[in-house]
Amino acid sequence: MKKKLLAAAGTMTALHLYFDRLVKNGHRNHAHGEHEYAIILGAKVNAGGIPSRALKYRLNEALTYAKKYPHVTFVVTGGQGADEDATEASVMLAYLTAHGLDSSRIIVEDASTSTYENIAFSLKRMPAVTGITIITSDYHCARAKLIARRLGLQVNAIAAETPKNIRFKVIQRERILLAKTAITGK
Repeated sequence: MKKKLLAAAGTMTALHLYFDRLVKNGHRNHAHGEHEYAIILGAKVNAGGIPSRALKYRLNEALTYAKKYPHVTFVVTGGQGADEDATEASVMLAYLTAHGLDSSRIIVEDASTSTYENIAFSLKRMPAVTGITIITSDYHCARAKLIARRLGLQVNAIAAETPKNIRFKVIQRERILLAKTAITGK
């Protein structure tokens, strides 16, 4: 019995370290304008349609990327959560245009409620593509890229900083979700 418990503990530790490494290294394979479309994954919208800090960080990375690569079209993606008074996509559109990105470079997908749906529904709004750039938080890159690959895409990423006050919590959650995605594809 003791050997079985030790083996189980060893397996759990190995899996924890494996998924931790994937989460921490998911932002590698940085984008350099090679794809015509970039999907900006949604995040929490605060009361009054104000983007959370995590969402602002993603949007600011998108603005920097847009200036550097003027040929890229952006897809803002995310529906409206029960605790949000606007869709994530509409808040993202307003923020980007208020900060100088021309609306002709933005496609809106406002029905998705998960990372899988963010990517899958965005693909329906774009012409057929073989590759995309994903803009999301650093901890989230590995899972988003895994989903995109499962959907048959070449993918790279732009990693936005994660606010320190939520970092520990979201990384713990992401390890579990990455394992789920590895098994289910969603």
